[in-house]
Amino acid sequence: MTDYNLIYWVWLTIAFGPANPRKWQLGRDFDEVKEFYDAIQSGYSKGFTEQELKNARAATLKQAEGILSYCEKHNINVYGCDSPGYPMMLKDIYDPPSVLFSMGDLGFVNNSPTLGVVGARNMTEYTEKVTGCICENIVKNGMVIISGFAKGVDSAAHTAAIRGGGKTVAVLGNGVEYEYPPDSHDLKVQISCSGAVISEYFPQTKPTPVSFKARNRILSGMSSAVLVTQASKASGSLNTASHAISQGRDLFCVPPADVFSDDYAGTAMLIRDGAIPVFSHTDILYEYYSEFAHKLRFTKDTDVYWDKSSSSVFFAADRPVSKKAASKKKAAEPKKKENDEEHTEKASIDTSSLSELQQKIIAQLEKSQCAADELADKLQTDISQILTELTSLEMTGLVVSLAGRRFRLA
Repeated sequence: MTDYNLIYWVWLTIAFGPANPRKWQLGRDFDEVKEFYDAIQSGYSKGFTEQELKNARAATLKQAEGILSYCEKHNINVYGCDSPGYPMMLKDIYDPPSVLFSMGDLGFVNNSPTLGVVGARNMTEYTEKVTGCICENIVKNGMVIISGFAKGVDSAAHTAAIRGGGKTVAVLGNGVEYEYPPDSHDLKVQISCSGAVISEYFPQTKPTPVSFKARNRILSGMSSAVLVTQASKASGSLNTASHAISQGRDLFCVPPADVFSDDYAGTAMLIRDGAIPVFSHTDILYEYYSEFAHKLRFTKDTDVYWDKSSSSVFFAADRPVSKKAASKKKAAEPKKKENDEEHTEKASIDTSSLSELQQKIIAQLEKSQCAADELADKLQTDISQILTELTSLEMTGLVVSLAGRRFRLA
């Protein structure tokens, strides 16, 4: 992507706002963002609401130019959706950010395996220790840590990555220039020197509860896998875990220090529902060794948690085949079978007795598995109503619920 095109990506973000999937829905008929801009200026309005059209026509290239000029003066890198350096993995997620603002060069992300790390803000001493050990050692072995820059686990993950001499990316729910959490400026500078601090929001944007949830899709979307080190049932990290599952990322969890503690109830739930338990950073490395053998390296002190011995089920010389490799093989075959079954059974599903919304949900699930929030967006319906209808369809045996609030046809 050229600088000439970048101005149109910034215009698009001004016109629709960050984290707004409508920009992709309305512009799907155009191959280039400039074509979308030109069409709107020429009167194109297909699918627009009155307010959307008003906002799109009010946004100007002069405003976009002003933002680019400001970022250049303040050493903030700007990446459009097809700029060199834009994270390739983000292009395939639902509602990818149209623009990313970055303190630090982001180009290294496309050349490295990445691990998203999330967890509680009020972490326990156990969680702080295990998060630090895993993150510090995993960057020594070639992975990049992605986290959300919040207090607690996020900050511990970033700090450990820096301590280990590796790279880390902080994904913010506010502008890169807005100081949040308070007193976090020094850590932000440290991260930007060895990695990057990024956001889809304009540089001075304040955070909101909605923006924090929106940034989670970017955090998981940039990650080869996501690790949850501590989560209660109300933890925001469960939202990131849900995004990871819907995006097809692997999900790892550190086993709870106390299975009876509410502090770990969310983590226990994820493991029970199929997340891969992690006892050491090597458990993650072995999962990705075959895929990233040319990019990962095993250090001499790689076994920091356990003594390597013939009696160890984790570090025995004849190590079992990677669970991920086995699960991938299993998943690949059933998936094909499942898709074949979907196609053959599509005509046999009698939807005549279903409501109009239920019929639409069935039609979407016939195409592919979907998360509840994706269905709500695709069908332009409130999430609570979607969940109600899904529950009803599940009770009738037409729909099956999966981990991460995903659903498929039975």
